[in-house]
Amino acid sequence: MDNIKLNTLTSASQLQIGDAKEIHLTLNALAMLRDTEIWFDHEGDLKNSPIFNRPTIFPALYEPLIVKTNNVKGKIEVGKVNILGVASSSLIQIGSNECMKLESRIKHIRHLTIPPNENSNELKNDDER
Repeated sequence: MDNIKLNTLTSASQLQIGDAKEIHLTLNALAMLRDTEIWFDHEGDLKNSPIFNRPTIFPALYEPLIVKTNNVKGKIEVGKVNILGVASSSLIQIGSNECMKLESRIKHIRHLTIPPNENSNELKNDDER
């Protein structure tokens, strides 16, 4: 590899250079924004939020997979890779992989008493969507 530049790698993410048999990445997150310091009992417990308790459903793959390989030099060559950021259970991989399972569940809660600016987008609680 000639050059790889990665600015930020966070939150259960991975940079994998080379082959891997299995990769499992998981991230559960809960972010809150309030204009006052209020904390309710068990509010940060992810078990109390339905989004973190639902079973993960992975889609079945029905289309046939056709693979053509031409290993002229027997190695992976990359000229230049420039990545600004990788986050929330994401994967950058240069190489082959047999199985990967990636999951990310984020719940964003905002309780602001100040009315939102008319020009800004209002974010709804996940339970309201």
